Amino acid sequence: MALDRKKTVWASALSIFIVGFSTSYAVDWRVPGSQKEAVCQGSCGGGCGACPAPRQGSEGADGTQVNAAKAKANALNNEGIAAWSRGEWGIAREKFQQAYANNPDSKVIFTNLVNATHKVGQEDIAKGDWENAKNTFQSALYHMPNSAEFQRLYAIASQKVKEQRQQWADERQKDQQYDRAREQYKLGVSAGERGDWVAAENFFRTASQIYPDEPAFRKNVAWAITKQGDQIWKGADTWDAALVFWKRALETDPENKYARGKVADEQKIQEERIQAEKKQAELNDLKRVAAEKQEYLEKKRLEQLSFIPSGNGLIGGTSWITGYNVPPDSSPELRAKAIEMLRQQTALAGIPYNEAIDFERFNFVLGIAASTTIFTDLRQRVLFDNLTNGQATPQMQNAYSSLKGRSFKELDCHSNGAMICLAALENWDIKADRVVLYGPQITTESLAMWQELIQTRRVRSVQIYINKNDPVPAVSMLFGSSNALEAGANLPLFNANAMSRAISEAAPSIGVKVLSCGGLVPTLDCHDLRVYKRNRGCNKASSGKTVPGTSLPGGSGLLEPPAPC
Repeated sequence: MALDRKKTVWASALSIFIVGFSTSYAVDWRVPGSQKEAVCQGSCGGGCGACPAPRQGSEGADGTQVNAAKAKANALNNEGIAAWSRGEWGIAREKFQQAYANNPDSKVIFTNLVNATHKVGQEDIAKGDWENAKNTFQSALYHMPNSAEFQRLYAIASQKVKEQRQQWADERQKDQQYDRAREQYKLGVSAGERGDWVAAENFFRTASQIYPDEPAFRKNVAWAITKQGDQIWKGADTWDAALVFWKRALETDPENKYARGKVADEQKIQEERIQAEKKQAELNDLKRVAAEKQEYLEKKRLEQLSFIPSGNGLIGGTSWITGYNVPPDSSPELRAKAIEMLRQQTALAGIPYNEAIDFERFNFVLGIAASTTIFTDLRQRVLFDNLTNGQATPQMQNAYSSLKGRSFKELDCHSNGAMICLAALENWDIKADRVVLYGPQITTESLAMWQELIQTRRVRSVQIYINKNDPVPAVSMLFGSSNALEAGANLPLFNANAMSRAISEAAPSIGVKVLSCGGLVPTLDCHDLRVYKRNRGCNKASSGKTVPGTSLPGGSGLLEPPAPC
C-alpha cells in the first residue's frame, strides 16, 4: 500500500535528518568573520557560478612540523577531494566536515565544505528528496546565512516539503476513505447475494460517495439498480415500471450494456407502437375516405332523384295553414284557379295570406301551422321547433309531405317557416339554390347549420331580413340555445342592429339587412310578412348587389334575389 511506502520514506528522511544534524552540529563550529566573507566570494554557495574543484590544505605551524590536528584535517580534506573526484558528494561533504572540525581556521577546508554541501543539496533536489535537500541547505545557511543562493534553494525545498507532506496526508486520508468505502462495498455484495438489491444499491452508493475516485463502486450502484428492474419485470410483469429502473441504471453508468440493451428494447417497442398508431391512423383515414365516398355517393343518389322543379317557393310561418302550387309552365287558367282556391282558404281562415304573396313570382306556397291562432301555434308547434331546429313540424304535420321531393330556384321562409326550410334541406327532402329568411325563428345551433349548408354548397346563399321591433328573432335566439339566456343578458338582442351583429358573428356567410318598422316597443305587427313585403318594396328585379359571403376567389358572387311582392 501507498501508506507503507510513505512510512518507509519518512523513516529514511528522519534518519538522514538526524545524521545530518549529528555530523553538522555535533562539532563546535566557529563562524569566521571577514574570513567567511572572503571564502563566500569564491564559493558556489555564494552565488559565483559553478563550484570550483576543491583545493588541498597547506597550513603549517611556524614553518615547522605540522601539528597532529592539522595533519589529520589535511588528510581528511584529501579524502574528501578524492570522493569529490569520484562524484560521491555525500562522502566528500562528510570528509570536509571532519577536516573542518580538526582545523576550523582553514579557509580552504571551509570553502570545500560549502561547495560539497551545495552539491549534496543539488543531488537531493535531482532525486526529489526534498526533506534532505531542506536539511542540507538549512545546514549551509547556518554557516553562510547571507548566501542568496542557499536562501533561494532552502525556500524551494521548504515549499516542496510542505507540498509533499500535504500530499502524503491527503493520500493517507484517501487510504482511510478507501478502507471505509471497501467495507460498504462488502456489505453491498453480501446484500446482493441475499437478493436484497435495494440494500445493495444503498451500500454501493455509500461506498461511491465515500470514495468517488473508484469507478467500480459507481458501476455496482448501476448493477444493483438493473437487478431491481429485473425483479419487477419478472415478478409483476410490468415493463414500464421496470424500465424506470433500467433508465436510472443507465444514467448512473452510461457504459452498462445490460441497461442500454433494455432501453434500446423500449425504443424499439416505441417505434413499433408509433408504426402501429401510424397504420391505425392510415386505416382510419381509409375508413373516413370510404365513409366520405359513401356519403358522396348517397348525396349523388339523392341529387339524382327526380326532384320536381317547382320554381320559387314560399314557406309561411306561425299561423299559416294554406297551400298553393302552380308549376312554372302552367296555363293562365290553371294559375287563376289556384289563386281563387287560395282566396277561399284565406276567407275560411280569416287571415289574408294572399296579401303577402306575389302569385306571379311564387309557384309554390305552403303553410303548415298547428293552428291559425298565433299563441296556440306557438304553444303546440313553434316553441317545440325552436328546441329541435325544425325537426318537430315535419313529424307533426302531414302537409309536409307535399313539400318533399321539390327543388327551388329561390326558397323564401318566413318566421317559423325558416325552421321548416332548414329541416327539409338538412334531411335532403328538398333542394334550393337561394334562400331568403324574413323575421326568422333562429337559434345559435340553427345558424351554424345554415352556415354549414353554405360552406358545403348545398345552397348558394342565405339572406336574412329583420324588421326593427320584430320580436321573433330575438325571442327564438334567447330561448333556443343552452347558453342563450347568458348571451341575452349581455346582448340587447331586441335591438335589430345588435341582432344583426350576433347573426354575423355566428354565421359570417349569411347576409343580414335591417328594415324600419314601428316605434320604440317590439310588436308582432312588425313580424307580419305583409310588412316585410311593404318595407322591401315590390321590385321584381334584383337590386344588382352581391349577396355577402357568396363570392369565390377570382369570380363574382350571387346577386340579391328580388323582394317578395
